[in-house]
Amino acid sequence: MKKTFQTIGVALLLSAICLYTNGCTSSHETSKKQVQSVYQCPMDCEAGKTYKEPGSCAVCGMPIELVKEE
Repeated sequence: MKKTFQTIGVALLLSAICLYTNGCTSSHETSKKQVQSVYQCPMDCEAGKTYKEPGSCAVCGMPIELVKEE
């Protein structure tokens, strides 16, 4: 019975450490998702083409805008 409680205690401790330090998910993946931005022409001149940086559309010259990700 004592070993059962010790096993449960160790499991809870490891779970708490994992949640606290975000050790269960890769921090690289989460930071990559946060940094990634997508820009697109508001007139959609290039049929859905997206850019990684702001600038102007090559077809109509309008400034490309940040696309809201769902």
